[in-house]
Amino acid sequence: MSTEASPSLAAPVKSTPWWLTLYNHNPFYVISTVLMLISVRAAYGEMPIGEINCWVVMGVLAGYTTLLALIGICIIRFGKIWEDARSILLLLLLLFLGISVSMDDLFVKLETPAEGALLAATGVGFSFLITEGVLFLTGIRLRIRYRIPYYLFLMLFFFTPWWMSPELNPRSSAETEWLLLLFPIAAAGNLLALLPAVWGGPKYVRNNGTPWKWPLFPWSMFFMLIVATMIRSYALCLTFGPTGPIWHKLSSGGVGIVFSTIWGTWFLVPILWAILLLLLEGGIVAHCSKQRKWSLALAPALIFLAFPFGNSTVFTDFWDCMLTTVGSPIWIATILVILFYGWATLRHVSRAIYGFLGSFLLLAWIGPHTEQWPALIPQQAWPIALVGFGLLIKGLMERSSLYQTAASALLISSAAVLIQQSSYTQWTTEVTFVLTWLTALILGSCHRDDLGCFLRFVASTQAILVGYQILTRTLPLELNIGYRLLILVALTGLCLLLAIGLKNRWYLFAFTGNFLLLLYGAVLIGYQQASSQFGATAMLTFSWSLGMLLFAMLISAHKAEWLPRRLIPKNWTA
Repeated sequence: MSTEASPSLAAPVKSTPWWLTLYNHNPFYVISTVLMLISVRAAYGEMPIGEINCWVVMGVLAGYTTLLALIGICIIRFGKIWEDARSILLLLLLLFLGISVSMDDLFVKLETPAEGALLAATGVGFSFLITEGVLFLTGIRLRIRYRIPYYLFLMLFFFTPWWMSPELNPRSSAETEWLLLLFPIAAAGNLLALLPAVWGGPKYVRNNGTPWKWPLFPWSMFFMLIVATMIRSYALCLTFGPTGPIWHKLSSGGVGIVFSTIWGTWFLVPILWAILLLLLEGGIVAHCSKQRKWSLALAPALIFLAFPFGNSTVFTDFWDCMLTTVGSPIWIATILVILFYGWATLRHVSRAIYGFLGSFLLLAWIGPHTEQWPALIPQQAWPIALVGFGLLIKGLMERSSLYQTAASALLISSAAVLIQQSSYTQWTTEVTFVLTWLTALILGSCHRDDLGCFLRFVASTQAILVGYQILTRTLPLELNIGYRLLILVALTGLCLLLAIGLKNRWYLFAFTGNFLLLLYGAVLIGYQQASSQFGATAMLTFSWSLGMLLFAMLISAHKAEWLPRRLIPKNWTA
């Protein structure tokens, strides 16, 4: 017997020491940059507003940016330390944003438009030189389809505060507010300029001079720009909003920030809409079904973001201004979602048509003046009708009972909304019921699938209810009992013809139910007329006598085997 020990279990994996994790990822570039931005902003907040030197503030950040760029060039060119280089290159974008944001308050204090234009052009030129210098000296190749949108973002960052400044370009407060809203729209246009790059796919960024592959390069750079754009939008509203410059003297003697702005989450809707479109196109180009599905699934969130999540006076005033001019942001976001799903449908993305139809249906509840969560009752009939007609055409072309049934339901709903809004509101329930019955009757007779079987059951059940309404109520006009019985005769005959023609058990059930209703109506008329002549007691006993006679005859007929053994033929289906 062997005395060797059995192999021991695998030793647990040792955790990486914290100092080695810091060494590998080297977060100190990030920490240094954040501390630099905090120090500049803190010093700026302490300086008296009248003593601020525009060029000193921007010069400090520009000098640090240049230093960081030189460090990045050295570690790429001579050390090939790409892990640290990636952090440095992304931090350069953050510093470009910091420089542009620091210029917001400076533009407010400049005296002439020429000086402001020079300051903005200097910022753009500096960013251009740093970027091109880093790309040239490191050998990183940023293709033209990416480079043009990149520089458009930088120009948007630096020239927007110059154009927004009411001191440099005099305009009313209302005009400035609309310009603040145009910033995210312009940013969305810059993002759409990336569509040619997306259509180029991974092949377009091969041999880019880095070990990074698509989509890490160059999309991580644009991810940083997108985040910077969202921050920039809020910062602009802080500086150039109706409350004035961001820094205000407080009653206590210090300087504070006023956070009451016109900015709302709907400012993000154009940017996020463009991002979803880029994700959709990227999923199509890369044949990534998961990416396409996520882009479709996230689109309705744009409508949620368009709701007013704010209660300050400045916020609500601008919201009311939106409602009375261009329309509700909720309504605009809904239209953008419709356009997104419509584009996806044209691009033959699977199931995008359902998103298009569903979002289009929202227009029945959401309109240009929608302020809060809409009521459950639809306010408009035309979106429901249009979607219904579209589904009906698709259902007829594909001979689909599902599409035809859904289309009929939508068309009936649109008719109910129209009736509800007319002077015939009291007939909404009755007309809707009759239309539903006719739809189930027609579609159930035309289709032999499971849904058609269910519709035949619904139609037969409703036929009895329709017969009951005809007998007991005046629909739709005042009719005496004689006319109602004639209509009931026609309905009973129709059920019999459908039962025989389709060999269907449910319509035979409907025929039986309506025939009993017809018999009851005829007996009721005869009983009422005879009671007036012979008395109620005599007619009651006479009726019971006839009933017992009929019951006895049925028993005798059954004993004599005169009645059929099967009331429903075997070949009749449901």
